[in-house]
Amino acid sequence: MATRPLPESTIALMWAAARGIARMDREMRAGNWLREDGMQLTGKTLGLIGFGGIAAEVARIALGSGMRRHRLEPDAKEVVRRRVRRT
Repeated sequence: MATRPLPESTIALMWAAARGIARMDREMRAGNWLREDGMQLTGKTLGLIGFGGIAAEVARIALGSGMRRHRLEPDAKEVVRRRVRRT
């Protein structure tokens, strides 16, 4: 699947951010060993705006790791109507 690297990278970045991997790496290189686990993503809800091929694959991977998903598919016509009403 040609779009597989992007969903995998998305999930990897989510895990890295939740666990504080970059900060923990900096601390370890500075000689400090942090005994932290960071946030677990299992049981958390992942919000997806739109649900094309990439988002569907991100959702599939997230569901497989115990996350829940909430999907929002914005109605483009309604968004345009709201913007027109404001002007």
